[in-house]
Amino acid sequence: MIYDVQKASILKRISAYLLDAILVCILAVGICYVLSLVLDLNTSISQLNDLTAEYEAKYGVDFDTTLEVYENFTPEQKENFDNAYEAMLSDERFAVVYRIFGHTILMLSLGFFVSIFVFEFVVPLVFGNGQTIGKKIFSVGVMHGNGVKIKTPFLFARAILGKYTVETMIPICCVLMFFFTSYSLVALVVLVMLALLQLVLVIASQNNTLIHDAISFTVCVDMKSQMIFENEDEKVAYIADHAKDGVDRSREYFSPRQTNDDDLGEIK
Repeated sequence: MIYDVQKASILKRISAYLLDAILVCILAVGICYVLSLVLDLNTSISQLNDLTAEYEAKYGVDFDTTLEVYENFTPEQKENFDNAYEAMLSDERFAVVYRIFGHTILMLSLGFFVSIFVFEFVVPLVFGNGQTIGKKIFSVGVMHGNGVKIKTPFLFARAILGKYTVETMIPICCVLMFFFTSYSLVALVVLVMLALLQLVLVIASQNNTLIHDAISFTVCVDMKSQMIFENEDEKVAYIADHAKDGVDRSREYFSPRQTNDDDLGEIK
């Protein structure tokens, strides 16, 4: 066992991450499905489809028209399309879109919060050393950079602030904004900046740190070779004891050998 940082290999980290991500998504999807039934999301979507079909039939347009096709419209066709779209937006029933958007955000946020809380916080508390199911299988652990076990508040920050808030919900909200709001450019910029931040941290940091590890001051290590201490005092005591043992062995090895008559006889 070694008390210096023994970083887990990239292959191990990726393998553990993929397994954990699959488990998180399975539970999150299950929770979202249950919430969709409770919130009756299918009814809202059906109402939106009916409203869209009503205005398409009334104005003779297709709201699924691409921008390329729209640019080839005649001036009269463009005016008709624009009028149909504005009329639908001004319809009070169109508020169902905001209800669908709000319910979708609610389902995704609750689903991933519960899932990440279970797999990235509760399970590591049970296994110890910050190990999720994936990390346990691939012998990857999490500790602070000084070789000390990760404390519960930092584990919570790593899971909820890092993985849930920054690395999950911000990208999800940006994707929804990109497709369903007029802030698509802002959403795209935030996504790109977040991806660049992750890339810079992995490349530039000594321990190939991701955002959630930077927040919690942790590093992923190989449990087969890594020694993790309960606290800093235990680490200092361990290093001091082994340093003393090393000095004693050196003195024993280099001290003059005591000879006796039998030794002299052998020499003769």
